[in-house]
Amino acid sequence: MAMTRRGLHPDLDEEGGYLDLPGTGAERDFRRKMFDPAETTNFMGRVEAWQRTLPDPVQSAVSGRGFESIADYHRFVRRAMDAWGHDAHGTSVTLTDGDVSDMDLATFDLWFNPDGTPRPGVTLWHQRGVRLDDRAPR
Repeated sequence: MAMTRRGLHPDLDEEGGYLDLPGTGAERDFRRKMFDPAETTNFMGRVEAWQRTLPDPVQSAVSGRGFESIADYHRFVRRAMDAWGHDAHGTSVTLTDGDVSDMDLATFDLWFNPDGTPRPGVTLWHQRGVRLDDRAPR
């Protein structure tokens, strides 16, 4: 009878040693989840919902593209948002309400005036708080 990995921790080999797997624990967990069709469908539904909150030109730029990782996707969206902010509003940086919720106070003070309005050169895009997945590695 063939040996299986059933019951073993996914990061350990049959002898109990660590497998040489790239990435952090969160990245490995995320890759494992993507092998489950239900998890993949659920995650992609959240990505689609979040992407629908982006400005139309950014949605068009992202639509139909493939990305090597979620980090590549986030970098591409960030560049597309900044380009849209520059073209539509003459600003150099576009932040979303999700970006703001992830900021510490020092970073917030860098991008916003004391009254909470964006500083010159900053566009704030409200997405109504739709998040991809707090556990997805960035």
